[in-house]
Amino acid sequence: MIGFATIEAGALVEPGHAAHTFALPLSTYFGELDGTITPRVEAIVDICNAAGIGTKAVPNIKQVMWEKITQIANAAGWSVSTLAGNSNLFMGEGMMVKEGAEHYVQYARELISVYKAMGYSPENYFAPVSKLKELDSGTFEEAVATVIEIGTGMQKAGFKGRTSMHDDVVRGKKTEIEETIGPFVHKARELGIAVPTVDAVYRIIKVLDTYLE
Repeated sequence: MIGFATIEAGALVEPGHAAHTFALPLSTYFGELDGTITPRVEAIVDICNAAGIGTKAVPNIKQVMWEKITQIANAAGWSVSTLAGNSNLFMGEGMMVKEGAEHYVQYARELISVYKAMGYSPENYFAPVSKLKELDSGTFEEAVATVIEIGTGMQKAGFKGRTSMHDDVVRGKKTEIEETIGPFVHKARELGIAVPTVDAVYRIIKVLDTYLE
């Protein structure tokens, strides 16, 4: 098995019709799970790059995988716990509100604390979308200002985006709460780390998920 992590944004418009909303300059990573880069990994990377998908071979694929889920859990959990009560709202509209940005930062920092407790540090592998380094550094107020700036930029650009988990809730479909946020809840308990905001987000979405089909 080869380790793999990617972030590409898309949405199902209708059966047989998917919209690819954006791609990152470097969106995809491969690496052997034992920390090596083998010819088969290099071959896959070459194929992806030739197809126009920004791809890189890395020796620390497990870290990249954990950083991806940190970023996804952050956006997904925040989006649902903040905006799911109004099906007309999108990411930027919540991030540009001070209280929404504060919730985003508090939640992010707790997720990152679990990530760091495993011996990793934020690297923004999925830049420019990833802002984990900025959220983890500086004062709380500085990080909040960063989130507000991102949200305001989304609004000015007319970007109407949601996480897939948020879309699932809006459409009445079961979420991937256990696969996305569950790992942080369970790892925090294993490591003895207090993550009250993560626990709260997890509980809120578990309640919603109970009544989704």
